Amino acid sequence: MPAKNMHQNLKMNPETIQLSQAILDTFAGGQLEILSNRGKTIYRVGIKTATMSATGGVEIVPNWVAKGESHMVPGRWTKTDSTLSCDIDHRNYTTRNIGQSINGGSDRIVISMGIRDKIFTFFPSNGRMIDPAQVRGLTIE
Repeated sequence: MPAKNMHQNLKMNPETIQLSQAILDTFAGGQLEILSNRGKTIYRVGIKTATMSATGGVEIVPNWVAKGESHMVPGRWTKTDSTLSCDIDHRNYTTRNIGQSINGGSDRIVISMGIRDKIFTFFPSNGRMIDPAQVRGLTIE
């Protein structure tokens, strides 16, 4: 793909949005990518449900959790049983619509806050996702 067209679907100036249950509902069946520890640790979470909590945060119920072997475009993923926190207090974060991935699909959203050093990227079910069958140690029922 020519370089000038590669990022045609990406938003150059992502818009800040107000997160709502209706927006979260669009990510059920999708995936959540969590980049943390100053960008050195990456996780992917299969989203079973994403709901607004009573306190205004976001609660994710995962189908599965995988850790990437490398934070720089990880090629290998391994199932983890860690107690990875998927409870996001979005009131202290910036939420942005960053548009489609280069593979298309519906828009993605990013929740980020530098002080906590975590970036949460929500991928819709029709967007760029890792194949759960390729996650070592993961059995999909």
